[in-house]
Amino acid sequence: MFTWLVIDDFLLCDHCNIMFLMGLSGLSGGFDPLILLVAGLIVEAIIGHLPIVRQWQGNPTYIMRRYVLWCDDKLNRESRSGGDRAIRGGLAVLFLILLSGSAGWVLASLSQTIPLIWILELWLVIILINQRETHANVQRIGRALRQNDLRAAQNNLGQITTEAVDQSDTFKIARSGLEVCANAMARGVVAPVFWYVLFGLPGLLVYTSVSIMAQQIGTGIQKYQAFGFSAARLNDIFQFVPTRIAGLLIVIASIFVPTAKPGSAFKIMMRDAGKHHSFVTGWPLSAMAGALSLAFRDTHKSPGEREIVTWVGDGKAKITKRDISLGLYLYSVSCLVNLAVVAGLTAFRMM
Repeated sequence: MFTWLVIDDFLLCDHCNIMFLMGLSGLSGGFDPLILLVAGLIVEAIIGHLPIVRQWQGNPTYIMRRYVLWCDDKLNRESRSGGDRAIRGGLAVLFLILLSGSAGWVLASLSQTIPLIWILELWLVIILINQRETHANVQRIGRALRQNDLRAAQNNLGQITTEAVDQSDTFKIARSGLEVCANAMARGVVAPVFWYVLFGLPGLLVYTSVSIMAQQIGTGIQKYQAFGFSAARLNDIFQFVPTRIAGLLIVIASIFVPTAKPGSAFKIMMRDAGKHHSFVTGWPLSAMAGALSLAFRDTHKSPGEREIVTWVGDGKAKITKRDISLGLYLYSVSCLVNLAVVAGLTAFRMM
């Protein structure tokens, strides 16, 4: 009986909130982290990431990427065995997680006790969430296609994806642009918000560090199969819940998008999410396919290097510049729904 009373007191006390299991509640004098999150989502949606900030070498993502490159150069040498490289890769991930989490905890603590330090936390929220940047990048692709400038569309796509684009036609470019939107909805919008809501700034920085390591060394190429194994598997864990939330947000957003089909979005998402080789992309992409009556071709190679082709969605495969506009509209509304959810949590927390 006493144990349950203690637990109840813990969950209900002013300084311990269930939505911040390891973060700071924001009720000890500083700004509430959820208020900072709402503000960060709004500011990023309006101004995005200013080039001077994105290119600044003090940007935490820049520092993390430099660290990963250093680890790759020093620890992932071909002369070492696969087991040795896997252990070294795991230790590299662990060190970055500890460093990011510790830095996040210190900054979050300072933002609660020292005036104006909350501005630094707000800045980190803004630059580590990616709503407007994705929209702007894909919008440039759509603009180039409307102007019948295939080369410009290929160049714009090449800046935001690792796939070869030189031989891509207009339909493939349009399809890839929408795939970028779907992927970014999970990785760049929902996931950072999700981990910030749960664990505050430490959660956001740890998620970002794992995501960056997975992007750089968690690929399936031979060089990183052992060294990037831990980063890739950890990233899968970090993305497991957010990618499903991203799909549901797109389904909800489709209610407010003209010509979109929310019923089909949910049906196709539940049926085809697992068909895509990347489960992170599969959920939001299948929801988008159902909502906009599109079909996305997914090509990947089996362990035996045999090419496997699957399709997500039942609609048309020849995706056009008009579909890009509708897809961007759906993506924008999905971001607004995400903001509304966070605002609702904030209001509930303040009651």
